[in-house]
Amino acid sequence: MIDVKPYIDNRNVKLWEELNNSDLSITIKKENHEFGYGCYCQGKKVTIKVQLADPDPAAFAHELLHIKLRKERVFAGGCLKEVILEDQILKEIFTKETLDNIANNMDHVKMLPWFLAMGYENSEFVADYDEWRFEREWYSDFYLLHQMEIKQFIDRFVGTYSAMKADNNPTHIYDECYPLLQSIDGELYAIVEKFWENWLHYDVEKKREIWEPDYGSIILEFVHSLSEYVKSIGY
Repeated sequence: MIDVKPYIDNRNVKLWEELNNSDLSITIKKENHEFGYGCYCQGKKVTIKVQLADPDPAAFAHELLHIKLRKERVFAGGCLKEVILEDQILKEIFTKETLDNIANNMDHVKMLPWFLAMGYENSEFVADYDEWRFEREWYSDFYLLHQMEIKQFIDRFVGTYSAMKADNNPTHIYDECYPLLQSIDGELYAIVEKFWENWLHYDVEKKREIWEPDYGSIILEFVHSLSEYVKSIGY
């Protein structure tokens, strides 16, 4: 058993106690990769992977917030992956890595306000805080992919747009980058932009009545639009 105390500080202790004292069964395990923390949930069973060297309460808090979303019954990223993989066309386009990253980005934009409210610094939220999600120099690569490898283009386009939307580094300004992507494929851009605007405005904390629509309608609309777009280009 791994001692959880080194990963707890005065900022995340309340959330840890709330989750640990809930009906969830939480297990802490060693992460085999050199960097990074992680978590995954199977029903009420939750596993958090941590680094044994230099325990990081901020990174641990990050994983707790992923779990908090699940406890709030927000499974939007997983739902998106499942619906895409059920689509006979889209499942041949999107890679597992891209789908996982999009799902993670969807979580992150909802988790960040909670993370900051706990008292952590913005720069502590993700390990790749300083890494740019899009560079102007990549434009030519995207353009060529659009002309020659449309399947790879769609996968990379949607993944890159999502990564930019979830980038929490305020020094990373993408004002010139979005129009570059839009200039390559305006139709695909509009589909992805609408999805992200809908998701950013979605309140994950609102308690909805059974008849009120949840994030499922946002995801179904997005996947349907993507599928129709792919059909229209003759893929």
